[in-house]
Amino acid sequence: MLNRFLNVFLTLSVVSSFLLADVFMTELTDPQNSSDAGRYVELYNNGDEDVDLSAGWNWFSLNVFSDDMSLNSALAGIADDTATYIKSQSSFADYYSGYGWYGQLSDINNVEMYKIFMLEDEILEFTGAPVDVASTFIPLATGWNWIGYTPQISSAINNALAGITPDNATYIKSQSGFADYYSGYGWYGQLSEMNPFEGYQIYMVNEDSFTYPEGTGLVMSSNINHKDYYFSDVVFDVNPHKYEFNGSATIQVSIDGEKLNHDNYELIAFDQKGECVGLTKAYKFPLNDSYVFGLMMYNNKELAQLNFKLYNLETNTYIDLDDTLLFESDMHLGDGLEPVVFTKTNPLPESIDVSAAYPNPFNPVISFDVELGSERLVTASVFNIKGQKVANVFDGTLNQGLTTLFWNASEFSSGIYFLNVHSNGEIISSQKISLLK
Repeated sequence: MLNRFLNVFLTLSVVSSFLLADVFMTELTDPQNSSDAGRYVELYNNGDEDVDLSAGWNWFSLNVFSDDMSLNSALAGIADDTATYIKSQSSFADYYSGYGWYGQLSDINNVEMYKIFMLEDEILEFTGAPVDVASTFIPLATGWNWIGYTPQISSAINNALAGITPDNATYIKSQSGFADYYSGYGWYGQLSEMNPFEGYQIYMVNEDSFTYPEGTGLVMSSNINHKDYYFSDVVFDVNPHKYEFNGSATIQVSIDGEKLNHDNYELIAFDQKGECVGLTKAYKFPLNDSYVFGLMMYNNKELAQLNFKLYNLETNTYIDLDDTLLFESDMHLGDGLEPVVFTKTNPLPESIDVSAAYPNPFNPVISFDVELGSERLVTASVFNIKGQKVANVFDGTLNQGLTTLFWNASEFSSGIYFLNVHSNGEIISSQKISLLK
């Protein structure tokens, strides 16, 4: 019998903040060998933590194994009828009430990641021995690979993936974050560490294989915080477990031709129903000190149109950006060196300028110039000193640019008159003019 056993209670889903597990360690005696003391490690959700658990899609992997890794054995700790479907990168299985799991996917291993769909909140209980990390190679094919995480402790991403040939992997993502590989620098992005029980997708240029570093001790604690975003008295939040697919983009925002140069902004993605499907805060990219947004986005269908808002943390205001994206599962758009550029061009304010009428005094013709920033409706009228309209000079659409209008007062008597110019229901100019005959 193995001297060390691991009882894993794997949290499957989280809403607004994510805590995989808190670990408590106790020294126990192996019941099969009272003279051989070992460590029994129980991982479970700490009741002192405020963690919301929910149903939906979950990416997970196991870093323990047992003699029976069949699907019905490995997932026996899930209550009946709470999970409906599980898939690996190449196969799947459905759950049949009263029968169990059946499909192409018949066994679980420690090197792969799996996606499971839950109908309700649940905890997966699984008992087994820790994986021998040093001898468990993770095979990597060219292109996408769904990989598990075998160590018992969290590890910084550059340490965790150090066994991969440099420049051979370009991108990795979890269910809620991602990182790009930069030649000569390493991995950088939202995803800064890898954790037990999480699953990952990694993209490879060529075939490879690697082992994770073992680390020391059996301690794991990870928090992935997703805060609420407030503006216009509305709370925006995203729950990755609602969605089967995700994809990312590294985005730089330019407003009126000026790139954002600080981190006081947050970028939010919305689907056509107005539901938040992605949010992130700006950060300074270390290789060129530019400010970018590493945005993970979610959806359940391909080619869904996404719209974007920019939230200003200082002014508590938001800006609707001009750009849209069509969502594609596993999309990977831009990076810190060559980001996708979103823009917001504020239209020039509509301007209208009316010159002083000339000559003034006049006899019998007076002229004035109207200069417009864009085409618009304009009305010019003349009123007598009693406020009565006595003449329509112009009523219609003027084109952008300069137009000269005139009033011929040959049929009017000498006196004081007022020349008023209106546009879109607002008075733009009112001038006193004198007719001398």
